[in-house]
Amino acid sequence: MSINEVSLLELIEFKPINDNETILMNNVDWSILNIIFDKTKTSWANGSYWLGGQLQMNPSELISLEKISEAREIGVKRFNEMGGPANWAEMNSINTSRHELNLLENVVENYINIMKDRIKNDLLNKTCNDTANVIINFL
Repeated sequence: MSINEVSLLELIEFKPINDNETILMNNVDWSILNIIFDKTKTSWANGSYWLGGQLQMNPSELISLEKISEAREIGVKRFNEMGGPANWAEMNSINTSRHELNLLENVVENYINIMKDRIKNDLLNKTCNDTANVIINFL
């Protein structure tokens, strides 16, 4: 597993281990995870959710920034192919999906940054600063 991908379930369980991480986590809206997860509990969802309203995902499937970009691109393509929404309800659904995808993207970016900091701190305890930075930049 890479630090650049994480499942919805792992994000829900993710906890800060120090005050700096708590501050970083408070910079984004992590409550979006519960909103998305609650959608998996509906009778029509079959335990899945739709990433950006476009990609059906299981809560244990890995999410990456690339997967989020893919969902966004599919949404734009479908929007253009269909000529926009058919009615206000569809427009509302599209806007909700886009908003939730943006919030999820912020959470995933936040998670990746925190994990990189954890690895860097661990490496700094074992090696020199230059070596730690080279390894972090590679991730």
